[in-house]
Amino acid sequence: MSDERARHLVRMASGLKTDRSTFETHWQDIADVMRPQAYPFTTDGGQSVQPGTKRTNKMFDSVPPLALEKHAAVLEALLSPRNQVWSKLAVSDESMQEDIEVQRYLDAVNKLLFRVRYRPQSNLASQLAESYLNLGAFGTQALYISDDMGRGISYKSCGLHNLLIAEDHQGRVDRVFRHYEFTADQAAEDFGVDKLPPDMKTALEAKSQAKFKFMQAVVPRSFVEDSRRDFAGMAYASLDIYMHDSRVISERGYRVMPYCVSRYTKSTEELYGRSPAMLVLADVNMLNRMNKATVRGAEKAVDPPLLTMDDSLAPFNLTPGAMNYGTLDSHGNPTVQAFQNQSRVEIGLEMMDQKRALVKEAFLLDVFQILKESPVMTATQVLEMAKEKAALLSPIMGRQQSELFGPMTARELDILSAAGMLPPMPEALIEAGGEVVIEYQSPPALAQRSETGASILRTWEAVAPLAQTPEGQEAMRVFNIAESMLELARINGYPAKALRSKEEIAALDEQAQEANQTAQLLQAAPVVTQSLESLAKAQALGGLQ
Repeated sequence: MSDERARHLVRMASGLKTDRSTFETHWQDIADVMRPQAYPFTTDGGQSVQPGTKRTNKMFDSVPPLALEKHAAVLEALLSPRNQVWSKLAVSDESMQEDIEVQRYLDAVNKLLFRVRYRPQSNLASQLAESYLNLGAFGTQALYISDDMGRGISYKSCGLHNLLIAEDHQGRVDRVFRHYEFTADQAAEDFGVDKLPPDMKTALEAKSQAKFKFMQAVVPRSFVEDSRRDFAGMAYASLDIYMHDSRVISERGYRVMPYCVSRYTKSTEELYGRSPAMLVLADVNMLNRMNKATVRGAEKAVDPPLLTMDDSLAPFNLTPGAMNYGTLDSHGNPTVQAFQNQSRVEIGLEMMDQKRALVKEAFLLDVFQILKESPVMTATQVLEMAKEKAALLSPIMGRQQSELFGPMTARELDILSAAGMLPPMPEALIEAGGEVVIEYQSPPALAQRSETGASILRTWEAVAPLAQTPEGQEAMRVFNIAESMLELARINGYPAKALRSKEEIAALDEQAQEANQTAQLLQAAPVVTQSLESLAKAQALGGLQ
């Protein structure tokens, strides 16, 4: 039996599908020449959807797909390196930045996050790699973060062919529609046998492996009942719809959007992103045509066509050492000649190199060659070049931080909090409303912040000689050495557990003061004893008199 909510969501998804038809044609053109492993977007794309089918029929040059692969690999290495903590929670309140207990709590949460992310069962590394490929090729990616009960957090990169999105008035993706297929067994396992429609129950009894079409719709809930502890009290509704008769077969909910959708770059009036592959698609198509033409020219140069007279001979034998009779005229001139090919293969090769260079530039491969440009650079030169590269990557980094990593962290923290896995929050942070921000520790982000640390060090280098004079010592009073060292520690990612809190410093100061007083007393003890002895002697002599 159909459901009005389901029919409304199906109509909405159908409208979104129609609106993006131009994008799908564009994506298919890119997939044909640069990302053949992508699921076909159009039925007229000339590609079969059967697994294992050859999909490289339109590819004649391997440089563009290889450039895309390298682009995705380097994006991962720069934005989310697997062997490094590339983001951490922090507080925006400056007063709490000096609270070591708060910093230790945040450090513990950060370690928990990365332990959860990179456990073998999570699949984050492989799925992020897939997402970066989708970003470079199609300009849009979607990462689904699920809470597998009893197994922890898992991640899945979703293909664009079965995913539709919509934005709110602020340009944030707040509605996601995902089409998928289940067998009757899979549907029974996910939804329960009682919720299956009659045709699926029949397939289940017959142990049929036929697949049924569904759609998951994740949309903001118009009215959230805060007092409810079930899905009705969650900000996002999740409805699984059986597409055969448009019925809601399962209704669930999420407190935080589970789909993290990001765009590479984006036009103001467009919903989906733009990619480097879109910029060079014309060049890639031309490169393929030039490759075919150059190969044909090279083949003619190596194995040219033969020219013969009309009344010529039997089939000409081109086998090495073969004898061909009747190929000379009465004057001893050959009656068979090779066609003088006038094609300039070297021009084709030169033009292809130019196109390949453009493709590599679009995928930022030249930007990523920091050390290869000069292997003998000093550390300062490397730092300066890293800052330059970071500036070029800022637009890409900023969008991925706001659309991918920020929502991903929010979803992860929500799951961990619901599972009771987060450590107890310090009172100071509770009083501040538990508000935290995300600081990114990826190489480009660190390079951008390194200037602050460098300025501190340069300042200390400049004023150090002045500290040797009385006037300089007076001037040094304006610098807070402890705060400078603390700021350097934060910039360099120094662990908070290795820093002393204000209470610990006060305790050390008190111990030092007590120890100093004790030392003074011990030092003065011999003098006091001697004085008492002298006084006693004086009093004794006075008595004798």
